[in-house]
Amino acid sequence: MSIRPSLTHSCFDQNKILAFVQPWIEDGHLTKEDFNKLWKDAAKVLGETRKPNCRCSYRVTTEEAEILVKHGIADYLITEWRFNEEKKRFFPAPNPNLVWGGKQAEDLGLVRSSKAQKTPRVMTLERPNLERAYVDGRQDEIDRIEIWGELARGVVNELITTYWPEPHDPFKGQPVISVPIGWEPRTCVGKDVKKDL
Repeated sequence: MSIRPSLTHSCFDQNKILAFVQPWIEDGHLTKEDFNKLWKDAAKVLGETRKPNCRCSYRVTTEEAEILVKHGIADYLITEWRFNEEKKRFFPAPNPNLVWGGKQAEDLGLVRSSKAQKTPRVMTLERPNLERAYVDGRQDEIDRIEIWGELARGVVNELITTYWPEPHDPFKGQPVISVPIGWEPRTCVGKDVKKDL
């Protein structure tokens, strides 16, 4: 079992659906199946359906879930309704998962997105790019590869310089990496530690 068993959804607004079906909660004329169907239909009409494979990933402990619900910041996720014969009203079936409770959670900065935790991708040359360029013959992909090569050559050319040492040196005229005099490679900014202290 997970240490944080309560999944907190931010992919839809359950409060809109709840406000829509509120008049039928205390209506004893509907069956449980009819009310559950009404709940699902209302979610579709309002555009607040929860996807079965949503990307929400924020989890809280059971104690944190109780505190969030107590303060009205989150609500328990409603997946099914039951009918109480004594009180003649519908009530949500117990569920450990949560839904952020609308604007208040946004104002407190608690609504989290699973996308925000991912590292942004950097465009590189990958196998599909090469296939589209040289197998399919797409000119835009060929141009991308050419520009990528020019940029890579430019970076390498900025790093190297021609070295002209003594007349009898075997490395005469060979490109070497350009390193400024006094540069210390073990420091984070490449400065001479003795001079800068």
